[in-house]
Formats: sequence, structure tokens, C-alpha cells
Amino acid sequence: MNLQVAIVPAATTAGLGSVLDERNRFDLCVTLTALLLLLYAPDGWYAEIPLSLVAMAGLVFPELRKSAILWGAATSVVAFGVFWKWHIADNHKYLLVYWCLAIFLALLTNAPERALKTTSRWLIALVFMFAVIQKTRSSDYLDGTFFYSELLLDVRFETLARIVGGVTGEFQSANQAKVEALRNFSSSLSSVQLQAASATNALAIFITWWNYLIQVVIAVLFLPISRRWRDIRNLALLLFLFTTYLFAPVIGFGWVLAVMGVAQTDPDQTRTRAAYLCAAFFLQACNIPWQSLLGRIFA
Repeated sequence: MNLQVAIVPAATTAGLGSVLDERNRFDLCVTLTALLLLLYAPDGWYAEIPLSLVAMAGLVFPELRKSAILWGAATSVVAFGVFWKWHIADNHKYLLVYWCLAIFLALLTNAPERALKTTSRWLIALVFMFAVIQKTRSSDYLDGTFFYSELLLDVRFETLARIVGGVTGEFQSANQAKVEALRNFSSSLSSVQLQAASATNALAIFITWWNYLIQVVIAVLFLPISRRWRDIRNLALLLFLFTTYLFAPVIGFGWVLAVMGVAQTDPDQTRTRAAYLCAAFFLQACNIPWQSLLGRIFA
């Protein structure tokens, strides 16, 4: 009896450490990805049903989730679901295709852990590199116009705009009414003037350049050039995950990035893997309507 009591806490601690151990890094990645497919599959029954079956099979049977056949099937279904609705599919759905393909191809090699580690780092670097290029070339991003309009019109930023940007509930209602009038089929309006507070533009500029600069840092540091900056690049990606999706909860996108973050860690970075795992659960918690609660408090 005494022996059993003494073992339980140690087993619990060992269990958590085992999950984050370098030897189980690949299994942690495929498990999180299977959970991602179960929760955030591409829209449409033709993708959701088969992906749910594939994901549940991978979650229930440990050996199966390390099978190239399972991930080949998952890649095919995700790709079909995304490209069937290519004109309305979100960008992160395409990234999910690439990530499932990366797992499938890694399982065809003699060293899947190493292959997935290399691929994940390249994917992170390229995702942010192309994002930076797109933002740099855009005519309405670096001047703050994009986030200015988001703060005034996007419900995801409503609480932030109200608490920090000074956009009152009356302003938000009036802006929505003006946009609806502009979109009306019978409207003769060619433009409308949105109502904002003096702090709104400053907030838009801050968000714009914070988002832009941290993506530049991530894009550069994740290029497989040197291991010297490994802690800084992981810190940058974690900071991006914890700040960006708090107000723009595109959970599927953030979760893919968190899983890729786990995949590219070095053997001795157990705490970093734990941080990425916390980020994944934090992203899921972002689905809680905390913004509306804060909005009522500060109304």
C-alpha cells in the first residue's frame, strides 16, 4: 500500500515529462495534428466526416498515427476539401495541407523526426516571409489603413477598439449602419465617412507595425542558417501566438504554427515544447467569448 502511494505522484510527473521528451516529439506533433483535424477540418461534409474518422483512428491507435498510409489519406482529404472551395478557403487551410503532406513525406524517410524538424522550420520561415512580402506590397497596410478599418468594422476587434481605441458603442453602431447603407443595392452612395476617436488611428498604427515587425523577425530567424538565435526565434513565435490570436482568434492557423513550433525544437528544449503546448491550449481558450464580457464591463 505504501509503495503504491509513493509511486502515483512520480508517475504523474513522469507522464507529463514523457509527453514533452525529445523521444516523443514526433508523436506529440502527430497527436496534436490529429486533434487539429478533428476540431478544425475544412468545411463540407465530404471533408469533415472522413477527416473525423481518420483523426479519431490516429488518436485511439498510437501505431496508426505514425503510419504513412493514415497521413497520406489525411493529406488527400484535406487537399480535396480545400481545393474544392479554393476561392473561399482561408490561407491557413492551405498551410494545413502542406503540414499534413510534410508528415506523410517524413514518414517515408528513415528519420521522420529529423525530416519533420527540418520541414517545419522551413515552413514557418516561408509562411512569414510571404506574409511580409504581401504586407510590404499592399497599398493599404503599412500606412495603418487596414487595421484602422478593422478596428471600426470587424467585430473581433470591437472590444479592443472600445477599451483602447476610444470607439464607443454609438460609433460602432453608426459605422455598421453606414456600411450597410453603402452596400445596399439601391444605394446611390459611393463612399461614407466612418466615425472614430483620436486614439483609434494611433492604435491602428501600433498594431500594424507590431504585427509587421514581429513577422519580419520570425521570417528571418527561422531560416535554417544558424542555431545561435534559436531561443530568440522561439520566443518571437510564441509572442506572436499569444498576442495575435487573442483578438483575432483564427485558432486553426495558430494551432498549426504551434505544432510546427514543437516539431522544430532541439532535443534539450523541453521547456520550449511545453510553451508551445501551452500556446495551443491558450488558442483553444480564445474561443471563450471573453471579449464580449470585457465589452460589457467597459461599456
